[in-house]
Amino acid sequence: MKDLLLERMPAHDLEAEAALISAVLINGRVVEEIPDLMPVDFYFGAHKKIFQAMKSLHRAEKPIDLVTVATWLKESGQLEEIGGAAFIATIADAAPIAMNTVAYADIIKDFSLNRQVLQVATEIQNKALSGESGVSVLESLQCEALKLQHTEKSDDIKLVRDIIGEHLDNIEKVQTQKSGRGYPLGFPGIDRSLIIMGPKFILIAGRPKMGKTSLAVTCIRNLDKLGIETGVLSIEMPGAEIIDKWIAMESGVDSMKLSRYKGLDPTEFGLVNKAASTLSKSNIMIDESGSVGIDAVKRKCRKMVKNGAKVLFIDQLSQIKGRKGDDRFARFADNCNEIAQLKKELNVPIFLLVQLNRDLEKRKNKEPQPSDLKMTGNLEEDCDAAIFVYRPEIYATSDAEKATLKGIAIINLALNRHGATWREKVSFKQELSYFYSGENTKNNENKSSQSNGFMPSLQ
Repeated sequence: MKDLLLERMPAHDLEAEAALISAVLINGRVVEEIPDLMPVDFYFGAHKKIFQAMKSLHRAEKPIDLVTVATWLKESGQLEEIGGAAFIATIADAAPIAMNTVAYADIIKDFSLNRQVLQVATEIQNKALSGESGVSVLESLQCEALKLQHTEKSDDIKLVRDIIGEHLDNIEKVQTQKSGRGYPLGFPGIDRSLIIMGPKFILIAGRPKMGKTSLAVTCIRNLDKLGIETGVLSIEMPGAEIIDKWIAMESGVDSMKLSRYKGLDPTEFGLVNKAASTLSKSNIMIDESGSVGIDAVKRKCRKMVKNGAKVLFIDQLSQIKGRKGDDRFARFADNCNEIAQLKKELNVPIFLLVQLNRDLEKRKNKEPQPSDLKMTGNLEEDCDAAIFVYRPEIYATSDAEKATLKGIAIINLALNRHGATWREKVSFKQELSYFYSGENTKNNENKSSQSNGFMPSLQ
C-alpha cells in the first residue's frame, strides 16, 4: 500500500531541490543563472520558503548565505516553520560545490510543469464528469493548456536602467521608418497612428455594402506580402469567395468573372493563373466554418495562433452565436467582451468586422462615428481602436452624384486609445475588392489598364 501511495504522489525530486539550494548557499551569484525558477516550482514547502528568501535577498542585492537566509526567514516569521536554522545547515551539505545549478533547475522546473499538468487534467476530468457540455470542457482545456505554455516561458522582468539604451535605439530606428512600429496594413496614415502589435482589439465597422470585408482582405494580403502570418476566421463568407478577392487584386481581373468561371478570355486566364501561383506561396490561414458560438471562435483563434498566426481577423460579429438568449444588443456586447479578453490571452492583434446598427441611416450625415458603436452593443468599451468604412456613393440620390462619388471611400480611424486618430479619402475598386490610398493612388490607377496587379508598395 505504501509503494502504491508513493507511485501516486505528484512528480518531484527532493534531492535536486536540496542540491540547488545548497549550491546557491555556497555561491549566491549562481542564482543569476536560473532567473526562470520560482519558489512555486519547488515541491517541498520548506524548500519553497528558503528559495523565496534567496530570491528576495538577490533582488535587494544582499549576499546569500546561511546567516542571511536564516535572518530573512526569522524576520518574516517562517524560520521555525521550516525547522529552524539547523534545517538550513543540514541541506547546505547536499551539494559539495556550486556546480550543475542549471541542470538542477531544469529538473525542478520540469517536475513543476508535470504537477501543473496533472492538476489541470484533474480539473478538466471533474468538469467532464460533472455533466458540463463538451464544448465548454474543451474551451477550458484549451485555455488552461495555453496558460501552461506561457508559464514555460521566461518571465521578462528587467530593470529600466538595463533596457533604456536598447529602447532608445529602437526609437531612433523608428524615426527612419515611414510606417513606424508594428505590422503595416498598407495605409500610411493609419500605419503611423496605429501600432498593430501585441494584444490589440480593433474593429472594422460600417453599414452593409461599405466594403468591410474588402478592406479586411486588402489588409490581410498586404500583411501576407510582408511575410506576416495571418489567421482569418470567415464566419460569414465562404473561403473561396475570399480567395477570389485576392486573385482579383493580384491579377487585375474582375472578381465577378471569377465567380462565374466562364467569363475569362485567354489573357485573363493567364493572369489568374499567375496570381494563383503567387498566392500559393501565401501563409494566410482560413477557417470557414460558418455561424458558430463564441466558444468555438475562441478555440479556432487559439489554434491559429498555435499554428503561427501573428494577426487575426474575424468576419464578422453578427454571425457569432451568443450564450445569453436572442437579445442582439446583449449578444454583441458579450461576444465583443469575450474577444477583447482573448487578445490578452493570445497576445496578438485581433480585428473584428462589425455591421453597425441601422440607426445611423436616420441621420443626414450617414458617415459612421464612435457613438454608433454604443448603439450597436456598447462595443467602444472593449476595443482599442475602431476603423470606420464609408462609401458615400451608396447614399447618392442621382446618377450624376453617383458617378461623381464612384470609387471614393473614407477610412476613418476615429477611435484609437493609444495614439492619434486619422481620417482619409481613399480609392476603392469594387470589381477588384481592393482599397488603396495616398501616394499609391496615382501609381495604381496607372497600373489598372495593364492588369499587372494592384497591391501598393507598402510604406
